[in-house]
Amino acid sequence: MQDSPSRRKSPGTRFHMNGYARYINLTNAMAAIETREGFTIIEILERCAIDISDQITGPLDQSGYQTLQNVTKNESFDVSIQNTHCSGTEAIKLLG
Repeated sequence: MQDSPSRRKSPGTRFHMNGYARYINLTNAMAAIETREGFTIIEILERCAIDISDQITGPLDQSGYQTLQNVTKNESFDVSIQNTHCSGTEAIKLLG
């Protein structure tokens, strides 16, 4: 089993959260990132390589346009965060 997702303070005032990609819908360019506080649903706005179990960090508890970091692949990418703090069942429904 992977390390549990956690929060860490980044430079500045925001907390960044760690999570893991658990569900991906390539057709809709959507993904669900599991955090300690539930699932975050993201719309991927640019071409990027994201796979199941990749570690993702960034403001995963903030809505709207954000830049996230794929720690596994050492790559940043822009997203629109659609929902936060979702259950697994809600995440699957929201991915379409």
